[in-house]
Amino acid sequence: MALAGGVVRLALACGAAILLLACGSEEPAPRAPSLPVTPRATLSVEPPTLRIGEVVRIEVVVVTPPEYRVLPPEPPEVPGLWLLDAVELEPERGPGRWVHRTRLRVRPRDLGVHEWPSGVVHVENASGERLELALPGRSLEVVSILPEMPDRGTPYGLREPAAEAPAASIGLGPALAAGATGALLAVLLLRGARRARAARARRQLGSTGDPEPELDLWQWAERELRSADASLGDEPRRAANRGARVLRQYVERRFGADIAASTTPELEATTPPLAMRSRWPYLVRILESFDEARFRPVDPERDPDPTGRIRKALEETRRFVEDSVPRGVRS
Repeated sequence: MALAGGVVRLALACGAAILLLACGSEEPAPRAPSLPVTPRATLSVEPPTLRIGEVVRIEVVVVTPPEYRVLPPEPPEVPGLWLLDAVELEPERGPGRWVHRTRLRVRPRDLGVHEWPSGVVHVENASGERLELALPGRSLEVVSILPEMPDRGTPYGLREPAAEAPAASIGLGPALAAGATGALLAVLLLRGARRARAARARRQLGSTGDPEPELDLWQWAERELRSADASLGDEPRRAANRGARVLRQYVERRFGADIAASTTPELEATTPPLAMRSRWPYLVRILESFDEARFRPVDPERDPDPTGRIRKALEETRRFVEDSVPRGVRS
């Protein structure tokens, strides 16, 4: 028994010694030296595809070694985009690098591909020395906010019978009747969808209300435009909103054109009603003038008299209405 106990104690002592050698004899592996950070700048766009009218976040991202300072970059003028504001964020300070971000909020206003031009970003190192970093440009695509499959302008055509179907399985008369019924249903559904979309757009825009039965359409438009003129001095943006709504609603009721839910770039690409073929470019130009006042940020240096532009657009709207009143309707 004594011999067995000695063997057990010897085995335990050997195991403890081996464990100490395995755990304590090796030093921690040395950490790989971090590579020096080269200052660089890039442009980050979120989301990558821009939707017209929506606010988009664009960031100028600069990576530098610690203790560097980034001078605020000057945002460029990009056709098709309105700059809303620019904010410098607090740097993300890591042990080996700092990440500086300048966040720009923009609103796309024109469809298509636009180029954000290349530029430079100035940084200062810990010693106060100024460096110049190249900021590469980028292509930005602005797409429509309409669904990927908009309402069809024509009903679906008739489908021919399957090749393997017996020739006598269906007569020509019932087939034509079924096709005509389907086409009629498609037209009715299309018309209902368009009316629902226009009504939804009017609710979102804040409709000025339907004309009273005792008022002619041109009289209603004149009354609403006078109301917009009265609010121009105190609330120019509200006057521009009212003028744009009156013009869109007048055109819908006078000419039957579905324009309440369309942007001005979409109107430019639309085939106008026959009765408005010559007036359509003039209509789009007036709506663009209203949009400039409604959506563009206020810049006193670039536009010292914004109310003057709105007043001119209201006068053009009044002239548009007067020129389209049928003869003999207005006294």
